[in-house]
Amino acid sequence: MLVFLPQILILFFFIAVLEGTGYLARAAFLMDRLLGWCGLNGRAFIPLLSSFACAIPGIMSARVMPDPKSRLATILVAPLMSCSARLPVYILLIGAFIEPRFGKGWAGFTLFAMHLLGMVVAIPIVWFLNRKVLRGKRLPFFLELPPYQWPKWRDVWLAMYFRGKVFVTTAGTIIVVTSIAVWALSYFPRSTEAAQTYRMEYAQKVGVSLDSPEAQHHVDEEQLAHSFLGRFGKTVEPVFVPAGFDWRITTAILSAFPARENVIPALGIIFNLGEQRADGSHADLEKSLMESTWPDGRPLMTPWTSIGLMVFFALCCQCMSTLATIKRETNSVKWPIFVFTYMTVLAYIGAVLINQLGLAFGR
Repeated sequence: MLVFLPQILILFFFIAVLEGTGYLARAAFLMDRLLGWCGLNGRAFIPLLSSFACAIPGIMSARVMPDPKSRLATILVAPLMSCSARLPVYILLIGAFIEPRFGKGWAGFTLFAMHLLGMVVAIPIVWFLNRKVLRGKRLPFFLELPPYQWPKWRDVWLAMYFRGKVFVTTAGTIIVVTSIAVWALSYFPRSTEAAQTYRMEYAQKVGVSLDSPEAQHHVDEEQLAHSFLGRFGKTVEPVFVPAGFDWRITTAILSAFPARENVIPALGIIFNLGEQRADGSHADLEKSLMESTWPDGRPLMTPWTSIGLMVFFALCCQCMSTLATIKRETNSVKWPIFVFTYMTVLAYIGAVLINQLGLAFGR
């Protein structure tokens, strides 16, 4: 769970330094013209920038905006910014399917594109919200520019501490609890008799010994498929088949809705993996994803499918803590429901379109 904390602290360190030097105020002034045409002003730049580390402090920092409608519009699109919790998913899929086939240049471009995607989608959404839903008007932008100065390091460390604490105490608890729940649902029910039946049938079919690693791996797969988690994943699988996701990927996606950080542990549990490597890489999970197939023998994951899965995670609001923060900041239940609904629909449509393009071009 704590593997994501250094990324958040590093990003907030640089944001706090820029803020302490007086540069962020000037950046907000420069961004006013870009954001102005869709109804926001330059003050929205800082909450949106903060959301690239974590949407929770980004949403909370929108309090500095004097116009209630512009503040609400900023809150509603802040979760579209590609927070650091999405980064492990990008790294896993890019390392497995983009870099080996297309090289490091395209891998770097894909990572940049995934971070840019949220901003590109957010601007027309803000325009629509301001014109059709909130009907807000652009107000004159006045901002006092502080002098350039060296940052106060005490303020920098305090900003890192408090924002890191928010992540650990909110998202962290959800990650741990959900990971335990996913493991339990993927483990039960267990039956020794059923396991022996799976082992004997596979050994007779393939012609291997009962104690072979292949037979044990088959038993693990069958037990997972017949677990509570496997049965649920297979029930909702038809909804995600147009996006190219089978019941295993679908189950990992559903387990990540409380907190998107859950997807990597969930995939590790679902694909029956052991411990992560000492260097922190996900080589075993990458290999398992590359070797997995559909029942008819087709590869489960292709470059197109991996891009569709990244797009889904880039656009979907899989964070209970973010939704709770939106409720607290807006004093309304309808706005977190609205954010969850429109972002999930966008994510699903994006993943389906990417997969259909892959099918049209023959993958």
